[in-house]
Amino acid sequence: MCRFLTFLFTILFFVNTLASITKNGSIINYPFLSKPQGSNTSVVSIRKDERGFFVEADFIYDGPEEAGDQQKAYPVLLGLYTSQTLLASTCSKFSHYDCDSFSCYPFDETAISYPYFTAKGVYATALAYVDYSRWRLSSDAILADSCGPEGVSFGSGAYGILGMGIDGDSDYNFIGSSVFSIYLKEDLLSGLLIFKKDMSYATSSIPVAVILTDKNWQAQMNGKIQIEQYEYSISSKLIFDINADAIGFPSDQYFTILENLSNFGVFCKGDTSSRPNCDYNGNISDLPNINLINGTVRIPIAPQIYVQDGGNTENVTSIVLDMRAIGTNYSEKAFVTDDFSNTIILDAKFMSYYYTVFEGATNKTSDKVTIYYTDYSPHNPPKDYTWIYVLIAVTIIMILGFVFRHFCSGKKIPSKNTSPEKSPLIHSGEHNIPVIVEETIPVIIERSEYSESQNSSCK
Repeated sequence: MCRFLTFLFTILFFVNTLASITKNGSIINYPFLSKPQGSNTSVVSIRKDERGFFVEADFIYDGPEEAGDQQKAYPVLLGLYTSQTLLASTCSKFSHYDCDSFSCYPFDETAISYPYFTAKGVYATALAYVDYSRWRLSSDAILADSCGPEGVSFGSGAYGILGMGIDGDSDYNFIGSSVFSIYLKEDLLSGLLIFKKDMSYATSSIPVAVILTDKNWQAQMNGKIQIEQYEYSISSKLIFDINADAIGFPSDQYFTILENLSNFGVFCKGDTSSRPNCDYNGNISDLPNINLINGTVRIPIAPQIYVQDGGNTENVTSIVLDMRAIGTNYSEKAFVTDDFSNTIILDAKFMSYYYTVFEGATNKTSDKVTIYYTDYSPHNPPKDYTWIYVLIAVTIIMILGFVFRHFCSGKKIPSKNTSPEKSPLIHSGEHNIPVIVEETIPVIIERSEYSESQNSSCK
């Protein structure tokens, strides 16, 4: 029985260890671009083409009854930095939203500023579903009829931008808790929009950083940028933009970063304002992190993120930095509107390096964005002490096994307080007085031999 208990305890321990490893994502299989199998998990495919990263939303017809129920899926971009959903009437490169086919009840005029353009139009009631159990557009959208400045190409071919923020009535877009997360594949061609926090997409439950934000998922960075021993103060906003193809810094911060990187052998040439070509002789992994520090929060931007082809492990002689200066005086993708001119923009590559979780405030927590290492991030993760736990557990099992075996063998340690009647250390002789064995054994032996000799002589 004891051997069985020891064996059973050992089996349960290793099963628990295997389950822990699986939960932490070490041997997990990721269901890319697949619908969830259970009712408690909602996963929506994120895809990328010339429009950028997009999801498909079902737009619902809400016209006269005789027209019948209609719905049609259209690609929409994700606005991770705003609560305002934009539908385009005649705006820039966006596809035309057809008010004759889908619900559209315009009222009050409005204007809004996105990072890369401004839009004017009217508020409109519309109905669209990204996930029928987790997210549907129930707040008012902006039906934009003009966008500027001219020449800015953003949203080409998409049907609009879904504001994923939770400011005001936008919180009601979430059916249930205001939580979602982004997991992008390493090739930056697809990913998942997950309407929950699912730690199977992270290598560890220990977060890299917890970033407090407002309800548009915008953070205020009143801290510093640190590149090893070099650091300087900053005061900027910070946003996440899945459709940015390079990390954006305000121009003063950007050129200071380039200057500091020259201390590590990186010398950029030509037009250095956007994705500069730089001379560098060495291994990319030897370059320093660019750390964004705000109080106790540290957001590391590893060289695998800010260097193009950063996963290359061979020595190189030149690199391209996936960074750009942004501001109102730049053009194309470096242009940002006044409201975002002093903003650090973390791009899709950053969000593929980290599993990114957006969580609305609860009674105990604030609005926040939390980042975790993904399974393919070439990083130095929080130390994993599993091997120590296994060693300790094995030692405990061995000790318990020894105790069980000793107990089951039937060996007992003599007691010093045994009664005279039952003690094996007590012997009664001819006399009616108990005699201690250690003291009387020699006497008993002599008497026994004497008796035997007498008997033999008598015979």
